Amino acid sequence: MDQNGELIKEKRIMNLTNMGKGRPKGSKNILQADVKQAFWNAFEEMGGIEGLVAWAKKNPNSFYPLVAKMMPTKIEGANSHAGVVVNITGLAD
Repeated sequence: MDQNGELIKEKRIMNLTNMGKGRPKGSKNILQADVKQAFWNAFEEMGGIEGLVAWAKKNPNSFYPLVAKMMPTKIEGANSHAGVVVNITGLAD
């Protein structure tokens, strides 16, 4: 094998050692950000909040399950003499 072939083989082996590591820690997931932006753009083009309200009124059986998925998954409360303190955790993004 010539010198060029050895270099290619060496690069393949080096590449295999990095398999499964994923993105470096702290790096941003650009694809996820692009997809979120695309959905936001589509939402705006379809009428934004006014369009969502119109759709929800026509499709309550589809709308309410979506709302339920965004509700808190855990609600904690503590009773005190000053009143009730409620901490809501687990809100969806």
